Amino acid sequence: MMGDNFSNISGNVRIATRGSKIGGEELQKSKQERLVFISYGLEDQENVFELYEWLRLKSISSWLDCQNLRGGDDWDSVIEKTIRNSASAIICFSAKTRFKQGYFKKEQELILKISDLIPERFKVFPVTLDNTEIPKEFSIFQVSNFLSMLSMTKLELALF
Repeated sequence: MMGDNFSNISGNVRIATRGSKIGGEELQKSKQERLVFISYGLEDQENVFELYEWLRLKSISSWLDCQNLRGGDDWDSVIEKTIRNSASAIICFSAKTRFKQGYFKKEQELILKISDLIPERFKVFPVTLDNTEIPKEFSIFQVSNFLSMLSMTKLELALF
């Protein structure tokens, strides 16, 4: 039964393989559908890299610009495409970056826009790196505190 996304076992039993559709729903989510985009200000890069590594240890597929952009990439279009194709976004805030303008602000606006358009598919997770208050536009989302193990455990569960 090649071509119908099923593998034949002993001629009698068929099992669904990655990408198979049953009842119109995909059986398994692909990595891209579970991808977590991480948005941050450059001043927080060291703490954000710790968060990225923590997510990797938890087997949560994450995208971080300094880890995933390659030489020659049009980073503006790659970042926008990655946000649009991600299942969720973590936005990291600190006292140093809370009011930051520029590209970090542009990412925040795109993340909010996508969240408004497809809230059932795209989730937003604000994370405070140093107990700072998050910007008002993100106050509708539950905030995770990077300094709290309980808070980060709840974030981990929400990402699965």
